[in-house]
Amino acid sequence: MSFFGKKKCTPIMPVSAPMPNAVCETCPRKETCIHLPINPVHACDFEIEMPEMDDSKKTFLIIDDNPGIVSFLKDDILALQEKNIVPTLNIITVSGKDAAYQIGSCMDNENNKISIDYAIIDITYGGSKILNKQNVKFNGVDVFEIINNSNLKHIFFTGNNLNPYIKQNKLLIDKYCKLTGENIMDYVLFKTSLDMDSRQSKIAKTLFGNKDAGI
Repeated sequence: MSFFGKKKCTPIMPVSAPMPNAVCETCPRKETCIHLPINPVHACDFEIEMPEMDDSKKTFLIIDDNPGIVSFLKDDILALQEKNIVPTLNIITVSGKDAAYQIGSCMDNENNKISIDYAIIDITYGGSKILNKQNVKFNGVDVFEIINNSNLKHIFFTGNNLNPYIKQNKLLIDKYCKLTGENIMDYVLFKTSLDMDSRQSKIAKTLFGNKDAGI
């Protein structure tokens, strides 16, 4: 089931007044979208897929601005579950260029308090927002700060090589170190560095401590 800013996921920065039961013609999913503006060809800027939460299961968040990447990472987790390498989980996915800007309201809603146990977090997002008359761009460390808790195990999944000589990279590297006292590079999985089996093995070992996950 998908939520576009409704009930369990109230948007903090709506792109328009909602139009219930409208269909977004450019959305490849062709699902009902209550977050559609007057322009009928507008594609949704974010999508949240949230299952009925089972309190007996731990919760796994996948967030990336690219829906395709979110899809194959979800497939990775489902494959690991089918092989009994990782436990059965509540899997929440957030995608689209505004994903990073919506995550706070979705994880901390008055009707739906959610604690994340595991997360795969993109670092670079395509969108930006005007907040307090300033253009603001969130990154994966900002998302980490929003969802962080004492039990969270996480990986940053990125195509950014995080060259510290680039100002924005240096800022997020330093922010992560300030938040955790650790080096962000110890928690990075590069999007182009691994094939599917190696990626699944890395996820199992890093997030779930499964050292025998030779897939």
